[in-house]
Amino acid sequence: MARHRSRNFKWAVLLSVAGLAGCSLISPAPPPPITTIEEAEIALTADDEDRRLEAVNFLGDSGSPAAIPVLAERLKDDSVLVRIETTLALNNIKDPRTIEPLRRALDDPEEPVRFSAASALYELGDYSGEKVLIEGLSSQYEDFRFQALWFLGSMRSRGAVPGIVALLNDPQPMTRSTAAYVLGLYREKSAVEALLRAMNDPEPYVRKDSWEALKLISGQDFPFHWGGDPLIRRREIRAWEQWWEDEDKP
Repeated sequence: MARHRSRNFKWAVLLSVAGLAGCSLISPAPPPPITTIEEAEIALTADDEDRRLEAVNFLGDSGSPAAIPVLAERLKDDSVLVRIETTLALNNIKDPRTIEPLRRALDDPEEPVRFSAASALYELGDYSGEKVLIEGLSSQYEDFRFQALWFLGSMRSRGAVPGIVALLNDPQPMTRSTAAYVLGLYREKSAVEALLRAMNDPEPYVRKDSWEALKLISGQDFPFHWGGDPLIRRREIRAWEQWWEDEDKP
């Protein structure tokens, strides 16, 4: 609907600039809403992107497995938005027959389409999009990085470890905190040095999650007042650093 409003606003501005606001020239009325699967299938071939998006959304909301073949064809649509919405619609149907077309979408030239397909596959219990999710850890899109981190952590993806360690330096505190939490679940010794640095993070809860991760990795329980005095924290961090200096390295 927002796109319809945007077009109508633009049209009104053009009329005003041209001095035609009082003329009878008007924007064409939008088509009637889609109410049946048959109407949606016809609308999928419309020239108007918004109409195709409406059709894709309708078929996804229908949950009908019969819609899978026609939706799969929309993964070749010229519009990136339509392809993204198609991955969401296929995911919404929750049928194993959507896995094959979603796997094909992992090779889409556009990152948002690939990532949406990989996320849909994960939610269907299929991990064939793991490589795309790992790429998502370094995405320019904040939401992609966070979602990839969460999915890969749940998968216990070993190939994701370097990318997760890198997220301890992410601009977003929640992502840094979650990265520390996930590395603790992994018991990942290769992350220790990065976690030691993260104990000096400007955000208290990032410091706390880094400490909790180190406890899981090390089996140690050295105290750390993550919200307390910086000078006390510095001494406490030194105890952790000493443990690591004495520890057998991976």
